[in-house]
Amino acid sequence: MGSRARRTKGDGLAAAGLACALALIAAGPVAPRADAASASAYLGAISQSYVLAVALDVDRGIVTAVEKVSIRNRSRASIDSLDLSVLPHAIDAYTAAGPVLVDGRRASTRWTTGTNLRVTLRPAVKHGRSATLTVPFRLDLGPGAGSFGSRMGLTGGVLNLGDWFPILSTAHDAYGIGDPQVTWTADRIRLELTLPASVDPDQVAASGSRLAWDPVRRRLVVEIRNARNAAVAVSPAYTITTGDVDGTLVRVLALGDAGPAIFGEAAAALARYEDWYGPYPYPTLDVAETGVDDFGQEYPAAVMLGRNVVAAPYAIWHEIAHQWWYGLVGTDQIREPWVDEALATFSSLYALGQPIASCSSLPIDLPITAWPAEPTSGDWAGCDGYAETVYLRGAVFLDEVRATMGGDRFFATLRAFVSGHRWQVVRGQDLVDAFRSAGIATDGLIRAFTAYR
Repeated sequence: MGSRARRTKGDGLAAAGLACALALIAAGPVAPRADAASASAYLGAISQSYVLAVALDVDRGIVTAVEKVSIRNRSRASIDSLDLSVLPHAIDAYTAAGPVLVDGRRASTRWTTGTNLRVTLRPAVKHGRSATLTVPFRLDLGPGAGSFGSRMGLTGGVLNLGDWFPILSTAHDAYGIGDPQVTWTADRIRLELTLPASVDPDQVAASGSRLAWDPVRRRLVVEIRNARNAAVAVSPAYTITTGDVDGTLVRVLALGDAGPAIFGEAAAALARYEDWYGPYPYPTLDVAETGVDDFGQEYPAAVMLGRNVVAAPYAIWHEIAHQWWYGLVGTDQIREPWVDEALATFSSLYALGQPIASCSSLPIDLPITAWPAEPTSGDWAGCDGYAETVYLRGAVFLDEVRATMGGDRFFATLRAFVSGHRWQVVRGQDLVDAFRSAGIATDGLIRAFTAYR
């Protein structure tokens, strides 16, 4: 492929064309301590679940919700605070609709960054104990613009809700390059969506299985288990294409007539990736056109694609690859974004037989903060830019490892890695150690592309 291309951010990678360029578009439980601490250090050892009662005003872009977050402390430390990542706060779309409650009592809260809401737990939640937060909030969403606005906004007649509700995360601020949250697997995320009369329940794309539809109350209940997040996209203009792909219910929600073509690419991607990486982890997959121009973003069991990328096979394959590399095997997307992004990029380019090349000379294992950015925007262009380094040079690294190990050994190693790290958050060191353990001479490549030893 050509050495450089203009890129914008959606998931990630969005770029102009892919003939010679790409199409537009912490490891398990932490060692415990005995003293009280923020949950940020122990998220791998805290079970969590979410139930959101949500009313959607699609015409005005208004979302009103009451969220309940239930946790159980499986670490040996006492947890005295929880950090909630609230990305709508970065675009001034979030308003508290009442006090945050912990087990029914008003809790003390404060914004420690532009997007991190810290909730104090009094008393601290000890080992083996549980607590439930109640978080009422409202979103007022305008036309989506930029990375964050494309995730959540009312654009082209579509109400997009990605990264939209307060979610347990590490304490950090928004950053305009890379994915803006680190999330651990929740036992379940349940969405109880009240729809306006203009929207048919089939015109809702969402993470998870549809459990119930009440036509009188116009309430659709969707639930996903073992998920790091959940997304929704709604439009009265959606046309629906559905089908079964080896036991997975695939639904394509399109704004035009591209649904059957998108379905075909999604079905092919699922089959190829199941062969390479093991079973797809969810019973459903919704692929939704968002109305935003240049955007692509993955969520568990859901993919969002902008109208300029929706017809690009690469964009569809890239985001579906994230169902394994992010959804099934989690990463710290702030400190080590290459782990999921390079794997999704390699997977899609290699599967489609498209060139894998980069002009970057930087180590691929840099954090997102290695590149300058504002809270909601950043520069993705340039040979040593974020996309060229993390996505493309990361894909080059993986392709060279594949060539060195041989395809069979390489994909067998990745399949075993997925099986051994289901629902965890892994480190880049874990992945390169898996390559080393295969007994093939990959040390030189690892040292040439990364700082891992």
